[in-house]
Amino acid sequence: MNSLGCLPAIDWSGVASASASAGFVVQADNVRNQKPGVLLHSFDGRTALPFQGGYICVASPIRRTPPSSSGGHLPPVSDCLAAYRIDMNAYAAGAGAGNPDPLLSRAGTFVTCQWWARDPGALGGSSLSDALQYVVGP
Repeated sequence: MNSLGCLPAIDWSGVASASASAGFVVQADNVRNQKPGVLLHSFDGRTALPFQGGYICVASPIRRTPPSSSGGHLPPVSDCLAAYRIDMNAYAAGAGAGNPDPLLSRAGTFVTCQWWARDPGALGGSSLSDALQYVVGP
């Protein structure tokens, strides 16, 4: 739960594919507006360790996407009507910033991911979504 009492929730749409350059969006809804966040991801499975007032569900070593903004209402409004979104097929194909791991483009790879977000009112200054595990298809 974040400092506004909202529960950030991870979701996806599309198909994770090693051969596609777009079409698999991993998102988090119910997040604080106008805050930076990153998608943490790992190829080493799941965990459930206390972390900054929540639980990190992504096993080490942890990789992360470039930061993005949740968008939503501009300050002084503070609400949870914002979302993070990243197309992991596009990211894996090298579209945009960052340095994606080649395993994101290998069919059969299991990826565990979770959104981390800046949350100045929370213990540790951040909040986490729940987690998602998917397999990269052909």
